[in-house]
Amino acid sequence: MVPHVRRRVERMYNGLDAVTAHADHVSRRYRNEITNVNVIHPVQMAGSRAVYVRYPLRVGDKAAMLAAAKAANVELADWYSTPVHPLDQTGWGTVGYLTGSCPEAEKRCKEVVTLPTHRSTSPRDIECAVSLLNRKVAPCAQHL
Repeated sequence: MVPHVRRRVERMYNGLDAVTAHADHVSRRYRNEITNVNVIHPVQMAGSRAVYVRYPLRVGDKAAMLAAAKAANVELADWYSTPVHPLDQTGWGTVGYLTGSCPEAEKRCKEVVTLPTHRSTSPRDIECAVSLLNRKVAPCAQHL
């Protein structure tokens, strides 16, 4: 490994506990404070632990939610927009994915938005995201 990359990796590893603790804290706040019944949180298996790089949520009208977030200056992203993100449908064949082979994943990609968990996510950022997502949100297909 070249020296500058090694130093960068070492810095990241040395701060990993703090990064993980912050991501856990932010994720817990989202899970506990976003209570809108039309927003679906990720399901975690009992006894498992997930550390989210971005906190995924399912919403019914993804485009409208992303637009509302942009207007409200809330960091909400379109991660996992395809079953083989970040490839769009034209690139699926390059990794051997065939359209329709994972229909549930393809459906979910149309509903998933993500919230930040990075270290610069502030309490105010969390409050703004919670407020936005607790307003009226279109239901996901599961709730129809």
